Amino acid sequence: MTDPFSSEHLHRLIRDVEDLVSTCRQRQAQEAHTLAAMPQESRLSAANLIHYLAIRDRDVIPLQENLCHLGLSSLGRMEAHVSATLGAVRMALLRLAGLPCDPVGEEPLNGFALGGKQLAENAAKILGDPTPDRSTRIMVTMPTEAAQDPVLISALLSAGMEIMRINCAHDDPPTWLRMVENLRKAEALTGKTCKVAFDLAGPKLRTGPIEPGPPVIHWKPVRDWRGEVISPARIRFYPFDATSLPPVEDGLPLPREDFHRIQPGSLLRLRDARGRRRDLNVVATSGDCAIAECDHTGYVEPGTNPSKSSRDRTISLPLPSFLLWPLPFRIELRAGDQLRFSWETRPVWALRQTMKGRGHSRPNWL
Repeated sequence: MTDPFSSEHLHRLIRDVEDLVSTCRQRQAQEAHTLAAMPQESRLSAANLIHYLAIRDRDVIPLQENLCHLGLSSLGRMEAHVSATLGAVRMALLRLAGLPCDPVGEEPLNGFALGGKQLAENAAKILGDPTPDRSTRIMVTMPTEAAQDPVLISALLSAGMEIMRINCAHDDPPTWLRMVENLRKAEALTGKTCKVAFDLAGPKLRTGPIEPGPPVIHWKPVRDWRGEVISPARIRFYPFDATSLPPVEDGLPLPREDFHRIQPGSLLRLRDARGRRRDLNVVATSGDCAIAECDHTGYVEPGTNPSKSSRDRTISLPLPSFLLWPLPFRIELRAGDQLRFSWETRPVWALRQTMKGRGHSRPNWL
C-alpha cells in the first residue's frame, strides 16, 4: 500500500489540486460574458457556482479518498466556498510536503466566512428568514387536490409550511392559479405568510415510440428435470368480430362464427410457425373463452391454418387463419450495448439483431 505521506504521493496530490484550480479559472474565463450580464451583487456567487460545476464535471473520487487518508478535507462541503477550499487543501499539502506555501495566482473568490454568510443571506432572500430553532425551511409540494380544497392548504400552513412548491410538470396554469388563490385565503385566515415556488419542467429523458413486435404467440408446457411434461401448456381462444378486440397477449382470437364450432373434446390441429404439427385438445369452453391444452411448445403467427378433428374420426375442417395483432416490444439494454439519444421521435425497431438506433424524445445534451 502506498504511504499517503510519502513525498511522491504528496506531490501528485498537489498537482491534482492545482489542476482543479486551473480548471475552475478556465471555466470562469469561458463564462465571462455570462458573469458580465449579471447584477454586480450576484457575480461573486455566480462565479463560485461556475467553479463548483467545473469540479463536478470531473471524477474527483480518487482525489477525495486520498485526501481523507491524510486527514484533510475531502472537498465534500465546499459548495459555498470552492476556491477557498481548494486553496486551503493545497496549502496543507504543501506544508506536509515541506514545500514553500506560495499562493497560486489571485486570491480566492470568497473565504469560508464570506461564503457561508452569502449563502445564508441569499437563502433568506429567496426562501424567507429561518425560524430561530432551525435553519431549514419546510417546503410542501402541492397535489392536484390543493386547487379544489382550501382546507388542505390552511392545514398545511398551520402545520408549518413555509414554501408552497407547485410542480409545473403536472396540471395546468388555471390549476396552479387556484392553488395560489387558496394559499392567499389561508394566509388571511391564519395570519401566516408563505412563499410560492414554481418548479418549471426541464428536459426529460423519455423513451420514444417503438415499432410493434412481430405478431407471434408462444406457449410451452411445464417440464420436470428429466424433460417430462408435468403440466401441459394452456392456450386460450377468444371470439373475434369487427367490434371487439380480444386481449391478444392472453390467447388466440378466432372469428366468432368459428369459435362457437369448438367444444370440450374438440381436437385442433395446426402446423406452427416452425412447421411442426401441434395438437390442441379443447378441455373447457364458456361464453367467450375456450381452453385447450398442448404437450409441446408452439409458436403461432398470422397465416397459421388450424383444422378441427373429431376424436372418433378425423374430419378436416379448415378454419380461417388466426387473427393476431403485433405485440408491444421493450428495449432491452445489456452490458456493452450502445445507447443513442436523438431529438427524433419516429418509431424504431427494437429487435437486437436489426437494431440501428433507438428513438428518444430528449435530449442531445447527454
